[in-house]
Formats: sequence, structure tokens, C-alpha cells
Amino acid sequence: MPKINAMNHGPKNTEAKALTHTEIVAAFPNFNHEITRWVEAGDWVSFEGTFTGDHTGPLAMADGSVPPATLFAFICRAQSRGWRSGNEKVSENVDF
Repeated sequence: MPKINAMNHGPKNTEAKALTHTEIVAAFPNFNHEITRWVEAGDWVSFEGTFTGDHTGPLAMADGSVPPATLFAFICRAQSRGWRSGNEKVSENVDF
């Protein structure tokens, strides 16, 4: 299975994307994304995977508050589809 960089997900704005990734890593230091299925058709790609992690660090809320870490583990199944722009990197994607 191809390795997927978590930076490819989320906001399209590079600065916002870096901030989102930084916040996730701080809140879930053992965050992991395992790809379980990958399908390609021309420039279109689709994959399924599982996100896992333990909430042991700070995670700022939309209102600016930072509640204490819950210490709970999470498991989230996810799917993504997107397309490439000819350079083998997924240039646009939709996650659900």
C-alpha cells in the first residue's frame, strides 16, 4: 500500500494545513493512519483506512478553550477519494 502523508488531508491552504497537522500531533502524539484498501483508475484514486490515537495532549477548541486531555483512545474508519495532477501526488481529495 502507498504511504499517505497526513498533510494531504484537511484545508487546502498550506498554512492552515500545517497548523491542523501540528495540532493533531500535539493532541494525539501516537496518531496513526493505516491504509487498508487502495484503488486506482487513471488519475482517480480511492482508499479506505483507519485513524487511531490516544488523546494525551492539548487540543484547542474552536472557541479558543483548551480542555484537559481525555486520555481516551480513538479508532475512526475513513474513506477518501481524489485525483492526481500528473505528478503522482493526490492533488485534490474528499474525505468521509
